[in-house]
Amino acid sequence: MWYFPGAIPDTSTAYNPTVTYTQLGYHSVKLVVRNNYGSDSLTQNNYIFVDSLPHIKFIGSDTICFGSKATLEVIGSKGYHWSTGATTSAIQITGFFSFTYTLQVSNGVCYKDTGISLYVDSLMQITFKGDTTLCLGDSTIIYATPKSSSYHYLWSTGSTSDNIKVSGKKTGSYTYYLSVKHDSCSEDSLPVTINVYNCTGIENYHNVSGSIVVYPNPSNGLFNLEIRNEELGVNNTVEVYNMLGEKVYSRFSAFNSPFSINLSGEPNGIYLYRVINEMGDLIGTGKLSIQK
Repeated sequence: MWYFPGAIPDTSTAYNPTVTYTQLGYHSVKLVVRNNYGSDSLTQNNYIFVDSLPHIKFIGSDTICFGSKATLEVIGSKGYHWSTGATTSAIQITGFFSFTYTLQVSNGVCYKDTGISLYVDSLMQITFKGDTTLCLGDSTIIYATPKSSSYHYLWSTGSTSDNIKVSGKKTGSYTYYLSVKHDSCSEDSLPVTINVYNCTGIENYHNVSGSIVVYPNPSNGLFNLEIRNEELGVNNTVEVYNMLGEKVYSRFSAFNSPFSINLSGEPNGIYLYRVINEMGDLIGTGKLSIQK
C-alpha cells in the first residue's frame, strides 16, 4: 500500500501509481508491503518536489510596421527555447510578414509551450503616377499608388486626397511631398518633382494643314507618325530631342506610309520631334508626351 499525504488519491495499491499534487513544495511517500510472513514499510521524507509551471508575461507590442525591427521579450521563466533557436528571454525580429513565434519556457523540470503572434502592418510602397514634365500653362494630376480607403494622405499643399493637380504657371522645377499613414505606420515626405518648360509654339510649327499626324499622343513611348501630304511624304528624316536638346531618336523614311517611333526606353516627359526632307528643309515639328 502506497501513502501519499496531500495527493489525489492519497493511497494506492498499484505497482506504479500515479497521483496529483495540488500544493507546491516537498512531499513525503510511504510504502507498506505485506505477505504471509509479515509486513514491512519504507518512508521517504521530502521525496517528491512539486514545482509550478512558469507564469510568463510578454513585453512589447504584437504589431509592428513592415520592414521595422522589434524585440519580443518574455519574463517569468528560468529557461527559454524559441522556434528561432534562441535560448534568451528576448529575440530581435524584422517585420516582413505576420508570423507566430513558438516558445518553450521552463522552471527546472516543469515546462510549457506557448507562443506569440506578431502582426505586420504592411503599408505598401507608395509610387507616383502622372506626367512630371509640363509645358508652361499646362496642368497634370499626380496620383499616389496604390490607392486605399484605409490610407490617410497629406500633401505639402495641404490636400488630403490621393492625388493633386499641378499647373505649370512658371518654368522651373517644383517638388511636392506626400505623407501616407495607415494605422500606426507611415511613410513621410515622399517627394515628386514636376519640371515646367517653355515650349509655347513648338507644336504644329511648320505643320501645314495638319499634314503630319502623331498618334497616340501622349503614349507609353510608342508613337505612330504619318505624313499625309503625298508630296512631302517621301525621303524624310525624323528626329526626336529631349528638353535638354539631346537627340534621342533619328530615323530615315523613304516612303509615305506610317511608321513607329519607339521611345519606350526614355523617361516620362515632353519631347520635340522634327521632320526634315532630303534637301534639309524643315517640314514640320511637334511635341511628344511620354506617360507610362
